[in-house]
Amino acid sequence: MRKLSQVLLIAFLPIFLFAQNTISGTVTDASTGEALAGANVVVVGTSMGAAATADGSYS
Repeated sequence: MRKLSQVLLIAFLPIFLFAQNTISGTVTDASTGEALAGANVVVVGTSMGAAATADGSYS
């Protein structure tokens, strides 16, 4: 049982490490430079995303 637990831990460790990545930034209008509050930011090809706050920041 202990060996099985160790094998499962090693097998799933990369998934847990990948889940720890964080992206952050600020969404602004290209022409005016104003922050875009409430803009949705999505990582292409994934279901990960966030909504920008009132000052345009997300993480």
